[in-house]
Amino acid sequence: MEIGRKSLYIIAGVVCGLIIWLLLDLAITTDKERITRKMDALFGAAAEGDAEGMITTVSPDYEFDDLTWHDWNGIVQGYFKVFGATKVNVLGKSINVEGKLAVLDISVYARSTGPLRHSGRSRWRLSWRKQKDEWMITRIKLRSLSGRQVDGLPQEVLRLRAQ
Repeated sequence: MEIGRKSLYIIAGVVCGLIIWLLLDLAITTDKERITRKMDALFGAAAEGDAEGMITTVSPDYEFDDLTWHDWNGIVQGYFKVFGATKVNVLGKSINVEGKLAVLDISVYARSTGPLRHSGRSRWRLSWRKQKDEWMITRIKLRSLSGRQVDGLPQEVLRLRAQ
């Protein structure tokens, strides 16, 4: 069976098109992927006990539920003093992006390594805003802790900001 010149051109065009599509797909990072990378970096910082690395994801103008960026910085610093580095495993997540706003619903299992070890499951809702082409957390809401629904952060967590 002989393939004509026209058929070869068509096949070559399709192959080139597929290669270009694959290269573009690899080169273009979606907003969902950017947020996922930010979360991976945040959990990597938690595993290292790096409070500064964790807090860089929170917007400097954060203000929600009477908490500011400085309050979250205190909570994270206090947490690591009490519980130490923490390994976080993602159990499930859902990201919804609309323009420059996004919501991440995430379920995690966290296990600390410090002297006061603890482990447990929790569900969080993180609101994000794209600021100068970078995604930053603008709201943090704890939804459940160890299987029970919660409304806001427990008092023991809020006390960590004073540590």
